[in-house]
Amino acid sequence: LQERFKKVDYIQIETPHPFLKQGVTFVDTPGLGEHWMRSQVTLRYLRQAQVVIFVLDAIQAMSLAERNVIKLIIEKCGLRCFFVVNRINQIDPEDIPEVKEWVQSALRDGFTNSQGDFDEELYQNRVFWVDAKSALPSHQNSTENTKFFEKSGVRALETSLITFLDAEHRQIAVLQSIANNTVFLSAFARQRISALKHILS
Repeated sequence: LQERFKKVDYIQIETPHPFLKQGVTFVDTPGLGEHWMRSQVTLRYLRQAQVVIFVLDAIQAMSLAERNVIKLIIEKCGLRCFFVVNRINQIDPEDIPEVKEWVQSALRDGFTNSQGDFDEELYQNRVFWVDAKSALPSHQNSTENTKFFEKSGVRALETSLITFLDAEHRQIAVLQSIANNTVFLSAFARQRISALKHILS
């Protein structure tokens, strides 16, 4: 399969979703840590993305590898990062509070205010617990499907994303993306200059 798609850089899918009417482009990148070349692709997109949506699996959320990746993403993306914990419907209801507490403790350092205290409001606006499978039939216009969609948690995620992308937050995110790219290009240029000086000396 890898050989078959060796010459494919990306696949573009178009769909009439309300998000896309606002000029938003979604990019589904490879996971970090899967392969160094794939990780480079993802890191490149992280530097220029206005919003980063990191998807976790509620069944096995916040492994050590994920925590290391999340620390990197928070450092690079800050307020632009949203976390989606999927498959919450497959967790025993009695275990959900414990799972949520575990995830919050693992993400806590990324959601602190200027005084260094945990910012509960910011956390609630960036971390979402969803049942994506239940949200799939929502394109059908029926009361039952609308109820499933609301309950799935996807509506809350979409609302928060729309608010973020439609307000001053988006402008801040754009500037942050530009700043991140500038820092990266500057560091890359310094490395290249240093290497060339070494070769010419």
